[in-house]
Amino acid sequence: MVPSLSQYLASPTTESLFQLCHSWHASRPALSVLALVCEPQAELIGPLQEAASSAEINLMGAVVPGVVAEGAFRRSGLLLLGFAGATPAILVPVPPAEPEATEAPIAALAEFVHQHASATPGEDTLLIFVDAMVPKVASLLDRLYFECGDQVHYAGSSIGSERFVAMPCLFDNTRLVGGAVLAMLLPRNSGPTMAHGYQGDVTLRVATEIEGNRIRRINGRIAFEVYQELMAEEYGISLDRQNFYEYGVHFPFAFNRVSGESLVRIPVSVEEDGSILCIGEVPENALLGVVRAIDAGDTSAAEAVGGANALSAASGVFVIYCAGRYLHLGEAAAAAELEVLRGRLPSAAIVGVLSLGEIGTPATEGYPQFCNATLLAIPWH
Repeated sequence: MVPSLSQYLASPTTESLFQLCHSWHASRPALSVLALVCEPQAELIGPLQEAASSAEINLMGAVVPGVVAEGAFRRSGLLLLGFAGATPAILVPVPPAEPEATEAPIAALAEFVHQHASATPGEDTLLIFVDAMVPKVASLLDRLYFECGDQVHYAGSSIGSERFVAMPCLFDNTRLVGGAVLAMLLPRNSGPTMAHGYQGDVTLRVATEIEGNRIRRINGRIAFEVYQELMAEEYGISLDRQNFYEYGVHFPFAFNRVSGESLVRIPVSVEEDGSILCIGEVPENALLGVVRAIDAGDTSAAEAVGGANALSAASGVFVIYCAGRYLHLGEAAAAAELEVLRGRLPSAAIVGVLSLGEIGTPATEGYPQFCNATLLAIPWH
């Protein structure tokens, strides 16, 4: 039930999708396929569903900002990853309502894990794709861990439109939905290795009013005004609403965990009331700082991930690479970082996804975290 087929289609057509699905089915009658569709090709999801269903292929998929295929980042096309056998997967809507509305999704995901995961703790990995418009992913992960604990490793990606607009972005053979979670179980998988390399302590401010991933006030003042001051004081940058996202990926927020491991939160927009929308939740009363992102040419994160023992023996590696990290570094430096990772894993084929948020378990923590700006990899045998 591990991937044995993969195909990147740069300019797919309805005809090519049907041909590929039927040829795969002819060689592997029991087949599941994970489809990672770049946003410009989202209109092909319908034909892909028809092609997979006509070939009796179990389909699961997501719309993403980009993929890693043929050793490089690709910002268009689609990546199809085939699994020889029926791979356990579940697509669960997450209602955008009060916290108690997530009880049903958590229960469904927990039941899925209990039903399909090995009885031996930590033998399998739960790979999660979640719509970036789901506002409280970190809380969802906390509650899922409370139900499942260390029965599985956790890895995953926040996906959807890089423009952060609502769109249907998760699918199976018959459904295409937004505001949902797609989870699949990878048996005998040792889980993620992750690093971001963002460093630096600056003047810390207390986030005193938070609503999920929206920072309303810092030290009791309007968040955007404080962020402007921090940028001017620490980095000499004059920030306004027009250039906000241009600088946000380069100077994200960070807050420290008890373990000392910092979590990055990339700000993506300023609301009318001066609140700042981030990718991922910020805890109430968090000590926030603004950190400078890594320099182009800093390959420490790729070297750390590539040096993991769990990946050294893998025949393949699935990479989850932050889209904000990609935007900050630029195409050439991001590609160079990917090449460093490939060089540390000379026998491994690398595939993957550009992510709007990363899910993994840092070495210093025992439970899954929702991260930004991170490079994450899992074995893909």
